[in-house]
Amino acid sequence: MTEADWETATDPNAMLQFLKGRTGDRKIRLIACGVARCVWDAMPADSSRRAVEVAEQFADRLATQEELHGAYRAAWDEAWDISWGEDASVPYAAAAAAEEFSVRAAENAVKSLGPQPIHCEVIRDIMGMQFTPRELKPAWRSAEVIALAQRIYEERRFPDMPRLGDALQQAGCQDATVLNHCRCSGLHARGCWVLDQVLQLGHGNEVVSEQQWLTCDKPFKLLDWLDYLQGKPPDRKIRLFNCSCVRRAWPMLTDERSRRALEVAERFCDGDADESELATAEAAARDFFLPVGEVLGRTAGNDPNHRRLVLQWKPGLVAATLAGGMFGMNNAAFHMRELMDEDLATGGNESAIQAAIFRDLIGNPFRSELLDPRWLTPTVLGLARTAYSEPVALDPRNPGYLTLDPSLLLILADALEEAGCDWPELLRHCRSGQPHWRGCWVVDCLLGIG
Repeated sequence: MTEADWETATDPNAMLQFLKGRTGDRKIRLIACGVARCVWDAMPADSSRRAVEVAEQFADRLATQEELHGAYRAAWDEAWDISWGEDASVPYAAAAAAEEFSVRAAENAVKSLGPQPIHCEVIRDIMGMQFTPRELKPAWRSAEVIALAQRIYEERRFPDMPRLGDALQQAGCQDATVLNHCRCSGLHARGCWVLDQVLQLGHGNEVVSEQQWLTCDKPFKLLDWLDYLQGKPPDRKIRLFNCSCVRRAWPMLTDERSRRALEVAERFCDGDADESELATAEAAARDFFLPVGEVLGRTAGNDPNHRRLVLQWKPGLVAATLAGGMFGMNNAAFHMRELMDEDLATGGNESAIQAAIFRDLIGNPFRSELLDPRWLTPTVLGLARTAYSEPVALDPRNPGYLTLDPSLLLILADALEEAGCDWPELLRHCRSGQPHWRGCWVVDCLLGIG
């Protein structure tokens, strides 16, 4: 994007894409709020408006994560209720402003309303000049200027922006870009770049940090972050992630057709099964869970058989999705996490385990390096192939839950070091002592698997 493109853009999505890596979470959050406020007058008066207000407070650290989440849920529920009888794009945009991940908040606020040129005005007002940025001199920040800017910001008195321009000029500012922005008849929003500079309000924290990536226990938050940092992962990685999550619940797959669907899905990832075999496995798995679902639909929740039917139907449904298309694939891990946490099979901590699986498959996007071909000795490649093709069951109570042999990963690290490997992240991952799953980023990298 060029300077001329930025100044004349009418597609807010292109502008948001350009801003990746160029700003922080506060500015992105306020863009989401500014987009939602474009339809403020059409917004339901209660939960929707409250969501936008709390999101603005959260951007300035005046609301907690819990308050943000509560406002989001209330607004989303309100939008859901409205959507049954009429267009709910406005309340959905309001709810989007309070989504946990600021980038998704901005993207979904625009998506809910449909991209409009006025959204680009919001972005330009908040972000300012991206190619020839302006900075206010300390001398221009007089007591009068700061006090006026504070009132405009806190009370949303944006019609007073021309007065701020006059006060800045009286304080010595001769920058036409700054003064013209204050005096223009266009839109102003909370986060306006001139107000932010006067009040010394920054861009906020990193949208996502390495520490957040390494400690997050929510797999789908990791997926959002990865999309922001690098783009969506390959379908193969997503399918393998879900297969590993479902394998943890192998005893719940009580029908052989369900287990077969999972196994064919894994073989498909390796190129050992084609689309036809995948479709056949999915159809067979459906033949199991659909009749169970019909019976479940006729069974009352307080019926003694209800829970038994759920534990047959939902795992069967999940297994079928593994052999299906990518649409809805992420629901597989979600449903299995829900079931296992309900049964306390993992102490209610299945989300953290799934996050660990995801990181094992993806690696650390903050520390990417290039693999030196000289490290790929016959010994290294042989160990990597064996680790990948011969997973083991470490828990005799769950023979279907397969991971890579941890002893092979330790030997692999030694072999890599002997071959001259000096990539700390790679060696550390092999020696972490943590489980590794099919699709592990180190093994994939060594074998040249996408």
